[in-house]
Amino acid sequence: MTSKIVDMLSANYDVVCRCQGGHNAGHTIWTNGVKYALHLVPSGILHKNIINVIGNGVVVSPEFLIKELEQFDELEGRFFISDKAHLNLP
Repeated sequence: MTSKIVDMLSANYDVVCRCQGGHNAGHTIWTNGVKYALHLVPSGILHKNIINVIGNGVVVSPEFLIKELEQFDELEGRFFISDKAHLNLP
């Protein structure tokens, strides 16, 4: 069971997008006894059948994104970043 309503609702959709913000925001989800900390990645990432997109208005810090993605397996074909998302470099 997930802990946030947005995470439960995301199971009903084919695509889940993050459309704004950066890694300074986010939330923690507990599902099946496993803790996930999401800051940049959309909540749909917890569902294997959902396409997840980081959209145009999101500020992406590669360092934080790489660390966050280490929580997940098998992302090929279901995780995308818009070529218009903002890139925040050190």
